[in-house]
Order: sequence, then C-alpha cells, then structure tokens
Amino acid sequence: MNKRSLETMVDNPALVPGIYNYCDRWCERCTHGTRCLTFQMEQAEAGQLPPEAHDVNNAAFWQRIGAAFALAREMIDEYLKREGITLTEEDLAAAAAQQRLDRVRVKKHPCCRAAHDYIGMVDAWFSTGAAAWRAVAKELEQAVELRLPGRAPRQEGDDLCAAVEVIRFYQYFLYPKIGRALGGRLDGDEFGDAAGSAKIALIAMDRSLGAWSQLLAHFPEREAATLPLLIHLEKLRRAVENTFPKARAYLRPGLDEP
Repeated sequence: MNKRSLETMVDNPALVPGIYNYCDRWCERCTHGTRCLTFQMEQAEAGQLPPEAHDVNNAAFWQRIGAAFALAREMIDEYLKREGITLTEEDLAAAAAQQRLDRVRVKKHPCCRAAHDYIGMVDAWFSTGAAAWRAVAKELEQAVELRLPGRAPRQEGDDLCAAVEVIRFYQYFLYPKIGRALGGRLDGDEFGDAAGSAKIALIAMDRSLGAWSQLLAHFPEREAATLPLLIHLEKLRRAVENTFPKARAYLRPGLDEP
C-alpha cells in the first residue's frame, strides 16, 4: 500500500479515529470493520496477496510489514518537522531509562501478576482434562444418534466450542492490556488510554467468566479444578475495577458512542 492509498483511506468519513485502540483485536468477530482503519488496511493488503504457497505468503507478509514500517517512519518524520520537535540522543536515552523503570513497576503490580498467573492456570486446566473432553464428545455423539427428546446436542457442541474459543482468545489478551492500562496511569493518562485499555480488559474478563461458567456446567466433575480459576479471574476483575474505577464508564470511540 502506498502513501496515497493510505491517505485516501484516512479521508473516509465512515471511519472512526482511534476505534482500534480499545478493541480486542478479534477482527473475525467484530461488527465495526467498516469503521476501522486498521481493518480496512489489513483487508486491502490481504487482497493483494497472490494465491501462492504458505512460505511465499509469509515472505510477502513480512515484506508488507517492512513497507508499513517505512511508511510509519516517513509519517513520523513529517509530524516532527511540522511540530518543530527534535529528538536528541540524550532525550532518547532518558526516555528509554524511564520506560524500563515503568515496565518493571507495571510487571510487579498485583493485577499484572494475577493476569500472568491466569495464563498458566488456563493451560493447566485444559492439559489435565483430556478424559473429560472425550466423555462429553461421546455423550454428544450418542445424543445425536439417539435423537433424545429435549436435547439439542449439536447446539450444545457449538456452544461448548464457542466457550473454549472465547477463553483461549482472551487467555493471553489480559496481561498486555492490563499492563498497558497501568502504564497509561503511570504516564498520568488515567482517564484516557488507561481507562480505555482497562475497559476492554474488563470486557474480556466478563466474557471469559461467562465462558467458564458454561464449561463448569458441561464438566461438573471438574468443579474442584474450575472454581479456583473462576475465583481467581473474578478477583482480578474486581481488582482492575478498583484500580480503574471510571473504566466502565469510559466511552471508546466508535464502540461505545452512539
């Protein structure tokens, strides 16, 4: 994509500036693609890929990333020149030192530690439940074959798969988003980027808790393994709400605004 194409996209009045800053990046499930510049750019780039082998497509992907980086550098240089901003080596060194310090503080925050622990807890839950999964799959297959009254096994199977999809998608999402929110608060932007990042993290936890409740209903024999995970996630959700009390009320551009 060249600079002129990007400028044409940016001028599209249907796009909402910044809508991609506080979404969950699950483009396949999003209902706001026509309003998102990031989605539009990805779609445009994907349309230019030839139907070649996997390795060739990957090479094309990284070439496009390199081209996007060059375009970003050009746009940044133009902005700095227009605003009269100069970046010295001393400025960059001081900023890097502060960023390292902030990263350490963020990683040590209880919310970040809990989000990181959640990743391992999810992996442990799925790695120890193979027998239970086989039992549920067999039960659903039998329900389909027997056409049991009052059962909708195909829908049950779809719901189960959807719950797993939600949990797995957000499993690694929470840690960086909560970290971004905490970093924004350190920068003094508690009611801007910090609140927006905290809000999408809270939404992700809401959805994950709902999905876990579905798994608990499907696997009652695994209650001892599932309840501690649910409680851990609920504690994290409440901790983020307490840390960012105005996050729920934050209006994300294009997502929460009418």
